[in-house]
Amino acid sequence: MVTASRRLIATVTLLGLMGMADPPAASYPPVEIPTAVQVAGASRDPMPAGTRSPAALAIIPGRFPDGGRTLRADAGTHAGAATPSIEVRGADPAETELADWALGRFQEAGLELPDTIITFHDTPAGCGGNSGLFRHGHPAEVHLCIPAERPAKARKLIALHELGHAWAETHTDPTTRAAFLTERGIDTWYDPHQQPHLWGAEHAAETISWALMDEPVRIIRIYDAAPDQLTAAYQVLTGHEPLNAQ
Repeated sequence: MVTASRRLIATVTLLGLMGMADPPAASYPPVEIPTAVQVAGASRDPMPAGTRSPAALAIIPGRFPDGGRTLRADAGTHAGAATPSIEVRGADPAETELADWALGRFQEAGLELPDTIITFHDTPAGCGGNSGLFRHGHPAEVHLCIPAERPAKARKLIALHELGHAWAETHTDPTTRAAFLTERGIDTWYDPHQQPHLWGAEHAAETISWALMDEPVRIIRIYDAAPDQLTAAYQVLTGHEPLNAQ
């Protein structure tokens, strides 16, 4: 169970961030957890308001077994398994580079993403008013609404965080989730009646974003975020060592 002191510390931290005119890089909003109907694949709009033209599709080079420039990497196999399909929509050259970098970090870490559509938006409306948004689905959806003026470190963290949700929601079983919750000292993967900083889903995404960064970064949206604590959490969650420790 989460102790009262931890709840108080986390709540005070969250309230402090909410009152900042320009919140720190890591204080972006949490994942959207869809309803059962949405998860079942009812009627989801893959291009919400605020999205660039569907024709603006980015090409991600060199992230797939064939080594070529490909928009959809769903042909061929890798280690006996079907290659995930990764599609990027609405990206300008800088955003294409960001997506390519983030996908490369997951590949280097050995964390295979599910079939995913990554959509960049011009306004926060495409992410429900947030800087990023993850939605369950087949394929999974990652929406990024990161202003160009945000520092590079913040842009990287947000991209890794939302992709971290995609990995954690599709590659963790109940046993792993239970072990991760114990390691983090929290008691729920997701509970709409609790603050997001008490969800295992958010701790997982924050842990992954920290572990896959290519430069030092301080995580402030969750408690117990010292490097040794995040390293232990990442090991439990993924069975790997953090990239930033190699």
